[in-house]
Amino acid sequence: MSRTFKAITKKKIDWELLLQAVCKYRDDVQCVDKNPVYYFYNNNFSARGVDVTEEEDGFEIRTTTCSNAADYLLANNIASSIKETTDAVFIDEGGRELFIGSLFSDKAIADHTCGDIEVLKSLLAHKEDITLYGPNRPFHIQQEFTKRINALTGDKYAIAYKFSQMILRCQYPPDEFATGEGFMRVGGEETDNYLIQGFFNTQNMVLENVRAIIVGFIEDKPLLIEPGQLVQHLPESWELLDEFTIAARVLSASYWEKWQQSMIQFSTTLK
Repeated sequence: MSRTFKAITKKKIDWELLLQAVCKYRDDVQCVDKNPVYYFYNNNFSARGVDVTEEEDGFEIRTTTCSNAADYLLANNIASSIKETTDAVFIDEGGRELFIGSLFSDKAIADHTCGDIEVLKSLLAHKEDITLYGPNRPFHIQQEFTKRINALTGDKYAIAYKFSQMILRCQYPPDEFATGEGFMRVGGEETDNYLIQGFFNTQNMVLENVRAIIVGFIEDKPLLIEPGQLVQHLPESWELLDEFTIAARVLSASYWEKWQQSMIQFSTTLK
């Protein structure tokens, strides 16, 4: 569940100064300006991030469903920084005033992270497609990752931790995998074009959930595979990061050629 708090203050805030204040707690904090919403996250640690929205009488601090401990601690740091900068009064969702800058106790963080997994599982029992948006990319959950989530073992705290690690691996793949590369926008009019990505077995790459992936050429024609087909026929060394996002390793030349030939039957033509 999302959780919101109001920071009531008549004093405006300089967002650069707020970011500097938050970074006193951790120097890996990033802030994305989506005015009037400012999106904060701890690079390499946040699963969902924290939204801070500027309002007429102050600010709203919001954490979202399936946030992890790093997100909740970041929300605490943001609240403390706002308190120090503006002497704000904090109000929770029930209208109760909070007399400290910290929004979430250790017990509340543990309860929220565990409780959200139970809510997610109950939703997945009735809904086939859930997307959780993170700092770097959406985390897609459909049939395969529903199975993986339901297969997590241990007590509720262990399950919450393992699920958080799933999201974090999708958001922050190992450095050996290039991200944000190989993209091409094709098509005609602005409303008719779409994004594709090329993987040519020259470097380890993260393959995103785009319209299609080019996995080389056959007789000078691009071998285009839609993500839904690609994830069903992955080479053994490739890893699913979510339902459609793939950490693709460079394959041996012989394996690459053999695999390409096996994928011809699944090739698509984009219109």
